[in-house]
Amino acid sequence: MNLLVFIHFSLLFFPFILILLDLTYKIKINRKYAVIILIVYYLIPIIWSLNQNNCPLTDIEKNDPKNKEIFEKFPSAPFLPLHWNDFLTKTFKFLKIEYNNKNVERLIVGWNVIDFLIILYYVY
Repeated sequence: MNLLVFIHFSLLFFPFILILLDLTYKIKINRKYAVIILIVYYLIPIIWSLNQNNCPLTDIEKNDPKNKEIFEKFPSAPFLPLHWNDFLTKTFKFLKIEYNNKNVERLIVGWNVIDFLIILYYVY
């Protein structure tokens, strides 16, 4: 796994890591760190909108020729299919949901809502 993918996954799973830390170590977030976390998580949609509704980290991965097929099939939501294609294919098939660009976008929006709710809970 390269550094770019690690950063992407870190942002994606940070709220769930927060939950695990809280359940195991009963952490309390310092106010200074809470402000930084909020700024980072609210900057993500702003950065997307400034980049014509695309993730800059995903745009960097777009240059790799081996990723071309995924970027054609999922033009507006390629990150998850690019790195979790097998898992998502099986999950969508199990749930009897069509595995297409629109449904992957819905998954990402739902994930982002959950992330923001978790962050808000721990910050306030």
